[in-house]
Amino acid sequence: MRGRPILGAVAGLFFGLFLSLTLMLWGVWPLDRMSLIGLPVLFMIVGLVLAFLAPLGRKKAGGAAATAEEVTGAVETKEEVEKAVDVEKEIEEATE
Repeated sequence: MRGRPILGAVAGLFFGLFLSLTLMLWGVWPLDRMSLIGLPVLFMIVGLVLAFLAPLGRKKAGGAAATAEEVTGAVETKEEVEKAVDVEKEIEEATE
């Protein structure tokens, strides 16, 4: 199971409850059954669905941790390493 469905449902429920109370206190929506029951239940379902879809935008890791090369992008070939060693030797010879 992906995401955190219980957390999403609870967060959606509280968001819907506080949204309905805010709309009622500002006089935008009258106090009725739809505002006190409908909106919290609606946002609870939305939070549950979003929690099942989470994490959004991430690639699947495949269960393996990232290697140092993947994190830093420091993949060097044998030729690149030999070239760097040669450059270091040339610098040392030039400074002597």
